[in-house]
Amino acid sequence: MKKMKITKFDICTSLLTLSSMLPGLFVYSKLPDRIATHFSADGSPDGWSSKAFAVFGLPLILAALHIAACLLTSADERAKSSPKSYNLVRMLTPALAFVVQTTMVLYALNKLDNVGMIFTCLLAVLLIVVGNYLPKTRQNSFIGIRTPRTLSDEEVWNKVHRLAGFVWMVAGIVGLICTFAVGVVAADIIMMAALVAVTVYALVAKV
Repeated sequence: MKKMKITKFDICTSLLTLSSMLPGLFVYSKLPDRIATHFSADGSPDGWSSKAFAVFGLPLILAALHIAACLLTSADERAKSSPKSYNLVRMLTPALAFVVQTTMVLYALNKLDNVGMIFTCLLAVLLIVVGNYLPKTRQNSFIGIRTPRTLSDEEVWNKVHRLAGFVWMVAGIVGLICTFAVGVVAADIIMMAALVAVTVYALVAKV
């Protein structure tokens, strides 16, 4: 195992994660004292925090988790054998942080009603993006679908990730369509079914 280290790219993505404070900072005086920071599956709020914690605390926690993840993946040279996937993982945290913080602030200002639709669309886009990169991801200990079978056999790893990439991309596209044509419940069921199906397959897959 190689020694863990932080790269310039890690620092940049950590700063981008911290920049998710900006949407809340710009309208801080207009925000209520308590802000919804957790939502149920149907998009209704079921958890609240102070606006200071919501605007500043959450990005700080996400940035700390991001740095920890960067340190862990930096210690595995095999993860770097898939540079596109390696960099994608580092970009996901700042992207997600900015979308989540912006959504949270807009909801607090009564500028956004359907939070469930936003998060369902976000999941769909994630499935499409990650699904596109999965088949290109080589066997490693941190990035990808890691089960005893995929980690012990490179052929099983490749087989699972090719199928997962296709299934997740299709599920993401169908999920996006269903979100607007049918509703978030149907979209969520389809995408969760795809996630579960791939996980089960990864646990039993053979060469």
